[in-house]
Amino acid sequence: MKKFISAIEDTIRALIEAERMAGSESALATIIGVSRQLLNHWKLTGQVPYKKGIAISIFTCGKVSLYRLCPEDRDLTERFEKMILEKFNHA
Repeated sequence: MKKFISAIEDTIRALIEAERMAGSESALATIIGVSRQLLNHWKLTGQVPYKKGIAISIFTCGKVSLYRLCPEDRDLTERFEKMILEKFNHA
């Protein structure tokens, strides 16, 4: 149970870090195409939809990792991040 709570806390910290990079909660919400209220809901629950986690990770150039935003999808996250890194290394 403690590991689960720690993952939620890390997701919330990751969202706050992404907000700082965007300049504000409203700016990040606009960048990823959601309302500020929905973004705030994710901070309360520590749960980010996978597609929006991808959008945040791309916006932050990976500084806020998809794994931190969506830790419950670890296998999918690792495959996605590997694919992205391969694309950047071959570009």
